[in-house]
Amino acid sequence: MQKPRKKYNNFINLTNGFSLIELLIVILILSIISLFAYPSYKFQVIKLRRNDAKTSLYDLANRLENYYLLNNSYEKATIATNTINDVLKSDISMGGWYKLSIIQTSKHDFKLQAEAIKNQAIDDSSCKYYYISRNGELNYPKNC
Repeated sequence: MQKPRKKYNNFINLTNGFSLIELLIVILILSIISLFAYPSYKFQVIKLRRNDAKTSLYDLANRLENYYLLNNSYEKATIATNTINDVLKSDISMGGWYKLSIIQTSKHDFKLQAEAIKNQAIDDSSCKYYYISRNGELNYPKNC
């Protein structure tokens, strides 16, 4: 009779799964990565929302120019009042992060404002207001 062979399994001594130390190291590495990545991500989101203000102001200025072509004046132009003089149905920007308003009108001139609302007003308090005039000049704080 032959002796039965011993079968050696190389994996017998290996444990299944991860040790607690390995898991903690992975969590530590992910925490360090997110510590640096999140502020950068948040800043990019704020910059993207600022573009919402600029785009919406240019759109509103364009609508006021069309209003001027029809009425020969900017004086009675309004936003979101449900009247015939409305140039825009809503006073909220396209992205929803700014409130638009006409702050000054005359026969041949206007000044528009975009004011940050919701989280944008909290996250970006240094750049809360944007303005545009009839000549297309966009004004905002220098640190924006």
